[in-house]
Amino acid sequence: MSLRAEHGFTLVELMIVVAIIGILASIAIPQYQNYTVRAKVSEGFSLAASTEMIVSEAFQSGDMTGLKAAADSWNLQAGGTGATSKYVTSVLVTDTTGEIVIKYSANVAPVSGKTIVLTPNLPAGTMLAAGAIGTIDWACGSTLNATATSQGFTIKTPGTAPSQFAPAQCQ
Repeated sequence: MSLRAEHGFTLVELMIVVAIIGILASIAIPQYQNYTVRAKVSEGFSLAASTEMIVSEAFQSGDMTGLKAAADSWNLQAGGTGATSKYVTSVLVTDTTGEIVIKYSANVAPVSGKTIVLTPNLPAGTMLAAGAIGTIDWACGSTLNATATSQGFTIKTPGTAPSQFAPAQCQ
């Protein structure tokens, strides 16, 4: 009689591997879905980056009159939506406060129709006002504004997008 080694896996070993893969998939798939939504939300910040510069320069050079003129000009673009993309419905500037409102499209289901608001702040967390001077810092708000308020910023209008999909500075 010759001894031959047996090869292969037992049914129990295969069932354990399948169970482990199932557990890992149940954790990974929701995290991946959140990751893809966050990537789509970040597109709004790319569109708003130039708007931040426009608002800052308009306020620094022309005070509230310059801000209103820049906001009106920006908001007329792209058929009255400021800026748009596949995932962003509009990027508009409020002409009285300089706030930038990013509104998301139906292509981003969890944040469809929701907003993230970027609020300009002067030193000591004060809002833009006639005659005020100083460097503008931007506060970001979703449904939570904890990061901005902990840094001493003022958020006049909070956003409506769930904070779990917003960048860390907007949570």
